[in-house]
Amino acid sequence: MKQFELERKKLQAAADQVRAEAEEMAAKIAATPVEITVRVGEGDKLYGSVTPTHIADAMAEQGVEIDRRKIVLEEPIRALGEFDIEIKLHPDVRGELKLTVAKKGGVIEEPFEEVLDAEEEAEEASEIADAETE
Repeated sequence: MKQFELERKKLQAAADQVRAEAEEMAAKIAATPVEITVRVGEGDKLYGSVTPTHIADAMAEQGVEIDRRKIVLEEPIRALGEFDIEIKLHPDVRGELKLTVAKKGGVIEEPFEEVLDAEEEAEEASEIADAETE
């Protein structure tokens, strides 16, 4: 009976250790927001989707190693925005990740301004040419 009780205490201590590590990981995940940049087409429609593998890779880049199978997604993410992603770390412990899916490259306004500058220069050159011919 003493042997059985000693073995039970060892198993309980090991289980408590695993749970404590899972809770620590959950706190680390909550404190580490992740951003994934994706290519988008017309109307901000994603080319493809964001899957648990993409999320696990992005987390690994930030120093949080997690198995992709622990990331709970009902279906792949196919839109830009912010998402709360559930991560199963232990049967009793679940983490929550703040995920932002953003456009790759962000908003690009410079080429538009350069086009306007080129059009203005062309108009000025045209006006100068018209003034010289008169």
